[in-house]
Amino acid sequence: MSMIDVMAPAQEIPRAAAAAAAASPAESLAAPPAPPPPPLDLELAERLLIAPQLQAAEMAMTLTQEMMEFATRRVRAQVALFDTLSRCTDFADLLEAQLRFLSDAGADCAAECSHLARTAQARLAATAAPAPKPIAA
Repeated sequence: MSMIDVMAPAQEIPRAAAAAAAASPAESLAAPPAPPPPPLDLELAERLLIAPQLQAAEMAMTLTQEMMEFATRRVRAQVALFDTLSRCTDFADLLEAQLRFLSDAGADCAAECSHLARTAQARLAATAAPAPKPIAA
């Protein structure tokens, strides 16, 4: 018998004792590990996870585009106001131009809010998910 044969079992005993000491009583009494999860159903994952996120991103992009178009209209109206104000000859003309601008801005904001709500509602109705298919057992 060689020295290696004698030492190998002796080295295994401390390793096993250390592993047993490291394990808590709860771990030693715990249930066996759970079986691996079933394979991923890609169609289900797309329908429940990917499609709603894509729809939300498309909705955000659509509403952002609408808001940017609104902001562009309001900036153009502001430029037109400055042009009008530069041609005013008295205080009454100046006041009338500013009041017209504020009135138009209020009406434009109200119209834009309605338009955004209709756009969001139409977009949500168009992308409403069909009733989910039953999950096969």
